[in-house]
Amino acid sequence: MRQLSAGVDTSIFCDACIREELEQAVIDLRKVPANEHGVPYSIVGTLGNWTFYRNDAYWVALAEEGKGLPEMPARVLNGRFFGTIRVGGMSGGDDVARHLRGGTVNSYHIDDQESLNAFALVVAVLSAT
Repeated sequence: MRQLSAGVDTSIFCDACIREELEQAVIDLRKVPANEHGVPYSIVGTLGNWTFYRNDAYWVALAEEGKGLPEMPARVLNGRFFGTIRVGGMSGGDDVARHLRGGTVNSYHIDDQESLNAFALVVAVLSAT
């Protein structure tokens, strides 16, 4: 996963990186109005109830309250990817129980491609059931 920089990288470059990372994770692409704050982009990802926004060094994954990951899959991901799929965006990871809202975890920061791929796979499987 590339480090993207506001004020340094162009939206064309950032969109190309974003597209590549989302496609590797089998996450759908959606065009959005150009982001002018932080990393310049015009593409976000969508999968199931989740929207994926690219930050400089990580992905932000958000779902509506009650429509995120149920507690058990969230705990499994947290156990395997504690430092790279960060529940609630907490640096170094955190306990899932502290971030349950409406019975689900609705916010993550994801730090590398392997973790983005794993998160997307879990979301895809849960969305298909």
